[in-house]
Amino acid sequence: MICVDSDDAAVHALVKAFIKRVNDAGLLGCAVLGEPISMSYETRRDNAAAFNSASIIYVLNGGYTADGTLIDGRKAAALVAGVISSLPSNIAPTHTPVPLLTSVAGALSNTKIEECIQHGAIVLTTSMSGTVWIESGVNTLVSPSDDQDNGWRKIRRTRTRYELIDRINASVEGISGNLDNDANGRSTFIAIANGVGRAMIAEGKLISCNVTEDPERPPEGDSSWFVVAIDDLDSQEKIYITYQCRYAAN
Repeated sequence: MICVDSDDAAVHALVKAFIKRVNDAGLLGCAVLGEPISMSYETRRDNAAAFNSASIIYVLNGGYTADGTLIDGRKAAALVAGVISSLPSNIAPTHTPVPLLTSVAGALSNTKIEECIQHGAIVLTTSMSGTVWIESGVNTLVSPSDDQDNGWRKIRRTRTRYELIDRINASVEGISGNLDNDANGRSTFIAIANGVGRAMIAEGKLISCNVTEDPERPPEGDSSWFVVAIDDLDSQEKIYITYQCRYAAN
């Protein structure tokens, strides 16, 4: 998880370029950015959507501490980054309290809150008990590419997928170059990777995991290709209730 001590748009653009470069290289992670509430609501909302990345998390507003200190922009981003980093990957940040904050700064109407979520922005709101928390655990991906599903729009599912990739890569790193590229050698890779998947199923992070050889890329020379097919879990974040009342029992 990366934060920067800056609200400057040019610095944020560098962060986006950096996180894309390291993710493409296999060093998976996310960046959390924020801009001050002195900036217009529309600008902040549109800036969030403009990042359009599963690896960029944008904090749209902020809060006040008990002594009235305003925490927004880069400081609010740092707080939210700490909250998300502290959670296991199978726990969504939705409705997770944000420490230090006692009230919301830059509070929004319900309509604007929903608008921000659709624009990929983290909004801090107040629970019915008065706790400042994260309204919805979304990242800034608003237009998934052809090889992305909507799971990449959620912080929980993105972190779970990154964790799976990291754990499989780490588990098979030591066998690369030490196995023959034959059926037995490839079966060893499959067994190790499936073992990681089973462990994450037991941890409540995946529903299923199935590793196979890629049928479209047969092995050749020193190269082999595999497919890791998973179903990951989401959190129960939206609960719809129908209350049925009647004037008399008959």
